Amino acid sequence: MKKAQVTVFMIIGIILLLSAGVVMYLVQSREAAPLERERPRVVSLPSELEPISQMVNTCAVDLAKQAFIQIGAGGGYLDSSGLRFNPIEPTEGEGVQFAPLSSLVLPYWFYLKDKNECIGSCEFDSKRLPLERGPGLSIEGQVDDFVAERLQQCTNKFRSVPGFVVDELDKPKVETTVTKEAVYVKVDFPLRVTRANQVFSVNQFVAELDFNFREIYNIAAVLTNFQAEHRYLERDLRQLVDAFSRADSKMMPPVSELDIEFGIGQIWVKFDVERRIRQVLASYIPLLQVMGTANHRYIRAPTGGVVKDKDLYEILYNRGMIIPLNTTHPGLEVRFHYLDWWKPYFDLNCNGQICQAESMSSTFGFIFGMQRYNFAYDVSFPVMVEVEAPFAFKGDGYTFQFMLEANMRNNEPMPSLFEPLTQFKIPKRSMLCDLDKRFAGPNRVTVIDGSTSKPVDQATIGYTCGREACPIGLTVKGALESPFPPCLGGFVSIEKENYHPTIVPFNARTDEQQNISVVLEPYRLMDFELEKYLLKKGIDWELDVENPVKQEFDEETIFLLERNSTIFEEPFTAFAQIKGGVFEKDTGFNTDIQMIPGQYKVKIFGFKYAKPPIIFPKQKRCQSGGGPIGGRKCFNVPDKPLVFDHKTPLPVGGAEFEWNVTGAMLDAGNTLQFKTIGFGIDILPESRRKIEDLEQLGRIAEYSKEVREQLEPGIVRK
Repeated sequence: MKKAQVTVFMIIGIILLLSAGVVMYLVQSREAAPLERERPRVVSLPSELEPISQMVNTCAVDLAKQAFIQIGAGGGYLDSSGLRFNPIEPTEGEGVQFAPLSSLVLPYWFYLKDKNECIGSCEFDSKRLPLERGPGLSIEGQVDDFVAERLQQCTNKFRSVPGFVVDELDKPKVETTVTKEAVYVKVDFPLRVTRANQVFSVNQFVAELDFNFREIYNIAAVLTNFQAEHRYLERDLRQLVDAFSRADSKMMPPVSELDIEFGIGQIWVKFDVERRIRQVLASYIPLLQVMGTANHRYIRAPTGGVVKDKDLYEILYNRGMIIPLNTTHPGLEVRFHYLDWWKPYFDLNCNGQICQAESMSSTFGFIFGMQRYNFAYDVSFPVMVEVEAPFAFKGDGYTFQFMLEANMRNNEPMPSLFEPLTQFKIPKRSMLCDLDKRFAGPNRVTVIDGSTSKPVDQATIGYTCGREACPIGLTVKGALESPFPPCLGGFVSIEKENYHPTIVPFNARTDEQQNISVVLEPYRLMDFELEKYLLKKGIDWELDVENPVKQEFDEETIFLLERNSTIFEEPFTAFAQIKGGVFEKDTGFNTDIQMIPGQYKVKIFGFKYAKPPIIFPKQKRCQSGGGPIGGRKCFNVPDKPLVFDHKTPLPVGGAEFEWNVTGAMLDAGNTLQFKTIGFGIDILPESRRKIEDLEQLGRIAEYSKEVREQLEPGIVRK
C-alpha cells in the first residue's frame, strides 16, 4: 500500500550554526573543580556583626529561593523567551508554549531537531542546561546573576539594622554551589562596618538553602536519558494504539489485521483518527509512573465486572506503563502530562482523508472475501514531565518541569543519533577575559542605528573566542575603543535593549588597530491587519482574488514570520494573533509586534470556532461488493457526522510565502496589511460538503504560489 503523506501545517525551524574560534593566545589553567562539591569556606565573622551577617544571609536565601522557583517553572531557565517555539506545531521547535498566548515556554530536554518529515539519519538534540557553572548558560550561573543583581536592593544599605553604619565598597558577587544535600550561596560583598567607634572590614558570607536540588535535577536527567535510549513514550503510544484499534469504525485503524468476509471493510476519516489520538494521549499519558518515587502506586483492576480480564488489566497498567529506575526517590513525585491543545504531528497511510482496507475476493475452489488492514502511524507529541518535592522549603514544596518529545514513525520509535546526557564536568578555566591579557588593538567599534543612522549609546560590546565570551564595554556617543584578547576566528557581539543583537566575525590581532562599523536594527512596532481571499466551491474549488473579505467573529488567525538568518545572525521570529472579527474587542495579540528588516518565511494559519457548528454529514457510498455473484455494498462516509464547533476548531486556510521587507518599508508605516487564503466551507450548503473537501487544506502552499503577487503584504501608516 502506498503511504500518503498529507501534512496540513508544517513549520520549518531556524538552525543557528555557531563556529568555534581558533584561539591564538597562551592559556594558563587552574585546577578543575572537583565533582564532589562541598560547602564553601569563609572566615568567621565577629559576633558583633551577627545582625549584618544575618541580613545578608536572609536576603541571599530569599533571592536564591525565588531564582530556583522560577528555574523550576521554566525547565532550568530563568528566562526561556530565547527558545524557538511554534504555537501551531509544538513539535517543530526547541520548546513548547505552555498554553495559548502564554509567555511560558518549556524547553525540550530531548527532541527531534530535524523537521518532522525527516527520513533516514535524523538528528535529535537537547535544550537541557548544565547544572554546574561553566562556559555558557548554567543553572548555578543564573542563580548567581539573579541574587547579585537584587541583593543590594534587598539589604537597602542596611538601614533596618540599628546601631551600624555600613559602607558598601563594591557590588556583590555571588557563587552558588549545589551539593548532594543542600544549596550554598557564597556572597563576596566588601563592606566597611562601623559600630560604637569600632570599624570592621567584611568581605564574605555564606547562606544555605536546605534543599536537595541536585536530586531533582538528576532524576530529570535520568528520565531524559531513558527516553533517549529506550523510548518509553513511543512504546507507550504503540501499546495504546494496539489497545484502542481494531477493524471497527468506532475504534482506531489497526496496525495489522485480517478479516475474512465479503465487502470493502471498515472506513475511517483521517481527521477523526487524529482527534482520537489526542484524546487517548490526554487520558493515558498521566497514567505513566516512575518506580521508586513517592507517588508510585500499584494499580488494581476495578471490581464489579467492569473489567473482563483483571490480570491483563493489571499487567498493562503496572508493567507496560511503569518506568524503572535503579535508584529510589522516596521524597520525590514524578508526573507526566499531555495537554490537548498541544497539537501532535500526525500522519497515516490513507488515501487522502479516507482510510480503508485492501480488499480482495476469490471463487477458485471455494468462495471467500478478505480485507487486509495495515496502517502505519506517524506521530510526534510533547509530554511535560513534572518532578515535585512536596516537603522542600519547609513544606512549601517545589516543582521542576520540562518537556520530552516522542517520535513514532511507521509504528516504531524513530531511530536516533542522539548521545545520552552525561555528568557535566567543569572544564579548566582560561584567563582570556583577564584585563591584562587584552593586548590586541586597541580596536574601535562604531554602532549606528539602522533606522535613524544616528550613533547608538550604551550598546554592550562583547567578544567570543572559541568557548570563551568576554564583555568588552559600552559605547559612548556610538563608539567604543578598547584592546581585545588576541584571537583568530572570534566574534564581536553588539546588543542593546529594543535592538536586534548583531554578531560580526573579527580576528583580533596583536599590535594592529582595526575599525568595525555595525548597523544595529531597532525593533519597529507594527500592528497586523488581515483580509481573506475565499476558496469557493462551484463545480470545483476556485480561489476568488477579486473580492477579499474580513475575518469573521468566530475565527482566529495566527501569523508566524521567520527571518532567514546567516550563521552570523541571531534568529528572529515575529508572532501575532488576531481573534474575532473587525468589530470584536478580543483582538488577540496583533498590536505593537516587533519587526526588523530581512527576508522572511511567512506562515499564516486560520481557524474557525464555528457558531453555529460546521457539519460534514454522512454520505452514502457504494462499491462493488467483490463477492462471487457481484453486487454492490453501500456504507456511510463518515460513519457519523463530523462536527466542528467552538470546542473543536476547523482549520480554514492560511498562506505560505517568502517576503523581503526593508528598513525603509517598515519606517514608512506602522501597520502591516496581510492577505490570506480562506477555506469557504462554511458558505457551502451542508448537503454539498464532502470529507474530500478537507483535502483542500493540504493545498495551501500550492495556492499561495499561484497567487503570490496578490498575497504581498502592504504597509500603511494609521
